[in-house]
Amino acid sequence: MLRPFLLVGVGGSGGKTLRTMQQTLLRRIRQVGWTGEGLPEGWQMLWVDSVSVQSADEFSAPLLDGEDYCGLVPPGTGYRALRGSLATSVQPAERMSATAGWVAEDVNINIQMGAGQSRAIGRVISAAKLDRIQTALSRQHAKLVGPTVQAQLADLSGRLGQQPGGMKPPIALVVSSVAGGSGAGMFLDVVEALRSVDRVYNEKDGILTILYTPDVFTSVSGTTGVPPNTLGALAEVLTGVWAEGLSDASDVLYRGQGLTERAERGFGSKCNFLVGASNANVSLGSQEDVYRAVGESLSALVVDDRIQENLIAFTLTNVFLQSGFSTKVNDRSGLRDPGNSAQSMPFSALGMGRVNLGTDRFRQYVSSVVGRDITEALLWPDYVVKDPAQPKTNVDLIDEQVALAWEPFRRSSGLDERNPANQVVEALVDPAAQSQRLSAWAQKGVSAARQGVEARGMQAEEWRRRFLGYYNNFLPAVRAEEEAERYALAQAWAGSIQGRLEELLAQSSLRYGFQVTIKLLEFLVAEVSYSCDELRGEAAALRTGGQQVESRIMQALNVGRARLPADDVAITSVGQMMHKGAEIEVSADRHELAARLMDDVRMGVLLPFLQGVQGGHAYLTDSVNRSQMLDGRKNPWPIQPRYGEAVPSWLYPGGTERVLIQHGDYESILGTQTCNSLQDEHEREVWRQVLRTRIALGEGLGSRERLGRPILERSGAWTPRDIRA
Repeated sequence: MLRPFLLVGVGGSGGKTLRTMQQTLLRRIRQVGWTGEGLPEGWQMLWVDSVSVQSADEFSAPLLDGEDYCGLVPPGTGYRALRGSLATSVQPAERMSATAGWVAEDVNINIQMGAGQSRAIGRVISAAKLDRIQTALSRQHAKLVGPTVQAQLADLSGRLGQQPGGMKPPIALVVSSVAGGSGAGMFLDVVEALRSVDRVYNEKDGILTILYTPDVFTSVSGTTGVPPNTLGALAEVLTGVWAEGLSDASDVLYRGQGLTERAERGFGSKCNFLVGASNANVSLGSQEDVYRAVGESLSALVVDDRIQENLIAFTLTNVFLQSGFSTKVNDRSGLRDPGNSAQSMPFSALGMGRVNLGTDRFRQYVSSVVGRDITEALLWPDYVVKDPAQPKTNVDLIDEQVALAWEPFRRSSGLDERNPANQVVEALVDPAAQSQRLSAWAQKGVSAARQGVEARGMQAEEWRRRFLGYYNNFLPAVRAEEEAERYALAQAWAGSIQGRLEELLAQSSLRYGFQVTIKLLEFLVAEVSYSCDELRGEAAALRTGGQQVESRIMQALNVGRARLPADDVAITSVGQMMHKGAEIEVSADRHELAARLMDDVRMGVLLPFLQGVQGGHAYLTDSVNRSQMLDGRKNPWPIQPRYGEAVPSWLYPGGTERVLIQHGDYESILGTQTCNSLQDEHEREVWRQVLRTRIALGEGLGSRERLGRPILERSGAWTPRDIRA
């Protein structure tokens, strides 16, 4: 089972290694189904550095969460103030012995920017802020023993195919360098602060330090301080492993700030791994490449319990903890006391290698390249390669596309009322059912009028009175019945129109881009407003036509005879006129409701959608064009992979990694796998477009089953103002 880890980076090199580990660990555990926002509680990170706020420093991996960073020099604090804070942390009688020989009176360095490649200044900073370091370490350690840790690590162990087991004590990895100022001067103080956090870190294998050697920094200019820094740091580590205990000066400093826990002997870690940029066979590359390679290799240690057990049972025991016995290690340096088995080997090199399929990087490539493809589609035509022979501005391209897309967009909206279309009006009626109901109503009126008529017939005036009485008295009832039917259809229409428009806008945005979709939406808003006025006018015209039913009934009965029998054709024609009159009135009611609903949709759906698409376009444009992210990192957009271009270097395997899926084959593999999931031959020919659209709409590639949320989604359902709809 996986064990808890406290991962501590000291200085810039340690921080960049932690950032790589965070990125790598998240990539690996998400591949096996981890859904947490960050790392599990059992893996805690802390970056300790001199500057008050973490900086991206031209390194591509994401920054850590704010609570995972411990900056030691507050804004506005100078060296003299820090030195004064250090002096007052010890008793006056002990200050001379605690600070003499290494704490300068003043320095010509802005310590808010770092230690300036001076180990002594780095040590002054950490020694003056030991209480802050200990507090930050204690906070992170407390999370390692929280109530959810064991369950989370057990679940993750199962997902990674590892055996269940009991909870193991945490191990601390401290990553720094021996060559710089901040890290090289601070890391031993950080290790000692760890010892006062919990006794588990006083175990000989409780803390491992990973220390970068000077050759990692050969590409950095102005490194005259590297040789003395390295010599001093290595000497202190060696002394810490072999000495009986702390010097009196350090003991005074630590006690003055509440650090009372001590190792059984010596100070610092007993297990110190040195990492360089190359060996006889392998070169890890640049400084950044080294951080990535080491961060990814240390991540393998964190996620694999077999590597952990091998490290503890064999490497730490044989290389470090028992290397003081002459029977195990022959000391050819002559520095060690042969009779003192506590003088174990202070350093070892850390070799690393990984062989895997490479699916974690391929997965990240897929998400990144498709994400870029979706983004460029949404921002069309910003990324269109212009034809120098026929130069067109973005405005020209947008206007041309709007002209081509407007007609199909309007027809697909479900709001098209332009003649001969009546999409909303027709959605509010079932013509056959309505005709049947109105016909039955009219026939009922004819039957009522025929009651009691003699064989010789009835006078035309009496027929007129009976028909008009039925029509005028019972028309409101039939209109009310039809209103109930109409509102039932209106409820179904109102429930579907928002989803229809959401899908239309998402499809349009992916096909034409946000800017074209904004224009189309503006046109649709204006079109709906115009249609509402037209529908109201049509309703008024229908009302006028309905008022002529009475005169038409009189004309139908005026056939030149005093009496009309019940089966006279004129009587039958009056029934048809009542049917038509009711149909006209009900149609006018329907047009008025359609006008109200469309205006409601315009206000409650279209205008909010328009604002949302406009806001989405502005936000996305700003996101890809800004030089820095909100957290201070350099914007990663320019280095995201793109179809048809070389895979960016950040997706290459590390110098110590061998993978089956080569980065040069990513695009072809993606195309093959996508086409294998598609049945339609045409879709296979345009697989990039299909992949982009299905993912952006949250659909399964082959099944089109809804698997996620689409790119456009209105928060909350639209509710018509007319509560009956």
